[in-house]
Amino acid sequence: MSELHRRVPAGQRRSAARLIAVQALYQLELAGGTPEAAILQAQEFAQRFGDEPDELELVDADPAMTKDLVYGVVNRCADIDKI
Repeated sequence: MSELHRRVPAGQRRSAARLIAVQALYQLELAGGTPEAAILQAQEFAQRFGDEPDELELVDADPAMTKDLVYGVVNRCADIDKI
């Protein structure tokens, strides 16, 4: 675990992961592409977004959780669309 991740509470890392996952899923819905590319674009957005000191540190998002959320939705898209 890196020094940065030890300082950021796990709950904040999970919140940031959820926000990045939502951004990635939105990107997939609008532009298509691969989940991995959408995640990378969302992470790049998060790095720009987190430049202000009072903003949520999205760059500290849990990457495994982000990936699990995005791929989980992509893999269950047909079931989710039925809801």
